[in-house]
Amino acid sequence: MEKSSLGLTVSEFLFMVEMAMSYLRPMQTTHSKNLNKTQLSILRELRANNKMNLSQLATVASVTNQAMTTISNQLVKQGFIERIYNENNRRQIEIQLTKTGLDYVNETEDEVVSVVSQIFSGLSEADLNALHKSSREIYAILEKTTFGEKYGNKKEFEEARRKRYINT
Repeated sequence: MEKSSLGLTVSEFLFMVEMAMSYLRPMQTTHSKNLNKTQLSILRELRANNKMNLSQLATVASVTNQAMTTISNQLVKQGFIERIYNENNRRQIEIQLTKTGLDYVNETEDEVVSVVSQIFSGLSEADLNALHKSSREIYAILEKTTFGEKYGNKKEFEEARRKRYINT
C-alpha cells in the first residue's frame, strides 16, 4: 500500500482523522442549546472582536450575507447576540455578544479543555511531547496547503487564533 508524505497509508491517515473526530464530536453537542460549528465560531469571533457587522461575520464564517442574516436571527432569538443600531444611520448595524453569549462561549471552551485534559491525562510526558511535536509538524505541512492560503500568513493566523482561543 502506498504511503503519504507523512509516512502513513491512506487507511492509517483516515483512522487518525476518525480518532480525532471521535474525540471532538462530544464537545460539539455537550450543551442543550446545540449550536452548530458555524454558530459557535461566530460567537467566538464576536468575543475576540467585540463588535462586528454582518458582512464581516459572513466573511469570517464563509457564508453569504443572506445566510449570515438567518444565523444572526437565530442567535438573537436564543439571546446570544444583540444588534446595535447606529443612531445616525439606522442601516448600519453592528452585532455583539450578550452576557449569555459570552458565558456560553466561555463555558463551552472550559468543557473542551476539560475533555481534552481527560483524554490526554493518561499519557506520559514523553508521549505528550511527541504529540505536541507531531501537531506542530502537521500544522507546518498544512500551512503549505490551501489551509495556509485561507488563513493568510502565520502571524495573522496566530493572532486570530490567540484572540479566539485565549482571550476571555
